[in-house]
Amino acid sequence: MEARLAGATTGPALQVAGRHFPQLDGLRALAVMCVLITHYWLQSGHLGHLGVRLFFVLSGFLITGILLEQRPAAGPAPLGPLLRSFYARRILRLFPTYYLMLAIAIALNVEGVRETAEYHVTFLSNLWYARQPDWEPWTTVHLWTLSVEEQFYVVWPLVMLLVPRRWLLAMLAATIAGGVAFRFACGLIWPDMPPQDVLMPAMMDALALGGLVAALLHRQAGDIAARERLLQILAGASLLCLALVGATVLIDLPYAVMDFACTVPMAFLVLAARHGIPGRVGRALEYRAVRYLGRISYGLYIWHLLAWVLVIAAMPARNWDQPGPVTFMVVSVVAIALGAASWHWVEQPFNGLKRLFPYARRPQPERSAL
Repeated sequence: MEARLAGATTGPALQVAGRHFPQLDGLRALAVMCVLITHYWLQSGHLGHLGVRLFFVLSGFLITGILLEQRPAAGPAPLGPLLRSFYARRILRLFPTYYLMLAIAIALNVEGVRETAEYHVTFLSNLWYARQPDWEPWTTVHLWTLSVEEQFYVVWPLVMLLVPRRWLLAMLAATIAGGVAFRFACGLIWPDMPPQDVLMPAMMDALALGGLVAALLHRQAGDIAARERLLQILAGASLLCLALVGATVLIDLPYAVMDFACTVPMAFLVLAARHGIPGRVGRALEYRAVRYLGRISYGLYIWHLLAWVLVIAAMPARNWDQPGPVTFMVVSVVAIALGAASWHWVEQPFNGLKRLFPYARRPQPERSAL
């Protein structure tokens, strides 16, 4: 089996301050399907990696938006109550499904899980894979992204609540540049190793890019003309980045630069979906089945490699460990069934407990300056 499997990440619920954005569910469905296609079918491609980057941009955008809406317009933020609500809600959203999957994988003695369990239990899976020359064990390779997310959740609320507003945009821009520089340095030091992908600083350009878009949107609250200008600027930047990607036929550019160039259009797509993409694309993202797939994407992602293990064990006479279109179709059905069961029987009941840890409702000015 191909050693290197792309991971994907999961972010917060696609809702900010009580407002739901259905097309963002569609983007999440798109991202998770990119991962499934890569894992079950086209393992030599980069589709799964692009899905990962889209998930990180979404997470940075949504988490930053939540935190900025909770930050008072003036004066210090009440860190205690805010952080208590934030971390309690993150734990309720992510931990039950994650640890249930790990417990079942350990009980079934799935290949490689017991031997590396201490890394996964403590959300340090990315450190394990950063030290390996390959992507083994493949059965838990997707968990590095969950580790990046949890590490991001530890750091980001403090940054977003404590950095002075006048420095916030500069800090976000510097974080983006730092993420690109980190991966560039890793590529020079470890050209054949995965650290440039799996360590949290390596993904901060995508996370902070989503955060920068959220911060700019927050700054322009209520200003429709400013919002349109931001969309136009991102659209222009996306076209330039896509041209840069196309130019790699003639110009050999560093991996970190190219990766970021591929991520900028994702930020535009997230912002556009946040406000509603018109036409056929928007309708496709809002299609009921697509939105449902996005809604269950966290459980689908968590269970999708264990689903493959179960299919292989249930039908040993068939070569289900070989990626291909038939494997993709059969295992995807099992993975979606597990993801749906997880959503209805595990995730939704625990999500209901979030009411015990509400965010404060803070009046925001029509246009707040960062």
